[in-house]
Amino acid sequence: MRELPGAADWGYVPIWRFTKPMTPIASQPVEPAEKEGGTRGPPPQMNKENPDKPIPLRSLAATPPPKAEATGEKPAKIMIKSIRDLAGQSATWRQPSPLRQEFEMAVNDEVVATLRWKRIGGTTAIARAPEGTWTFKSAGFIHPRVTIRLPNSDYDFGTFRINSSGGVLESLGEQKFPWRCVNFMQNAWAFFDDEGNKLVQIRPEFAGNKPTGMVEIGVKAAGRQEVGFLVILAWYLLVLTAEDVASANPPA
Repeated sequence: MRELPGAADWGYVPIWRFTKPMTPIASQPVEPAEKEGGTRGPPPQMNKENPDKPIPLRSLAATPPPKAEATGEKPAKIMIKSIRDLAGQSATWRQPSPLRQEFEMAVNDEVVATLRWKRIGGTTAIARAPEGTWTFKSAGFIHPRVTIRLPNSDYDFGTFRINSSGGVLESLGEQKFPWRCVNFMQNAWAFFDDEGNKLVQIRPEFAGNKPTGMVEIGVKAAGRQEVGFLVILAWYLLVLTAEDVASANPPA
């Protein structure tokens, strides 16, 4: 995969090419009684309020385990169930290997979304997130566009079309999500809803062999189920744009 350009190489209008579950607490084992004179099981626990009355073993078995903070153990990792759970937070797009056209979006060490091209040099890619799986494909030369489909479907439930300011995604229910640059340096792009609220913003860095992108999920994204594929589509568009810039400016 060829080296992609840095943010400084981008023009004002981008060049587009579209062709461990918890273990239940077991009851304390009770050994069988020995013969005459023997004892039964472990010695009874003493009740501080009434020393003459032992605490029943059943009550001890129902005592919850100590919290992880008290024992010094690390708390269990919280799994993301939806990209909308990340509203108001940030994430990172990264490429695990420069030899494969595959990318993953992670929050700390947890991968929450992936994007994989079917073949190097093609435009069809498979996007996955907790919300579902989709395919992206760019097509058209005079009227370039990107289509969004569900797996094993020939129906486009979403189409991204470019325009002079960037582009717009037209989805089901006549919903529109504008896509445009959001800073003077031309290195940060975002999807907005029809009321102008920023849903997803990405600042890519394509210098070097492993592209990265800093992602910000807007607070308003908490109420939009489309954010699951918007955050992946945004990265897909930026990767295609960077490849076009690299093709137009080959290394000397």
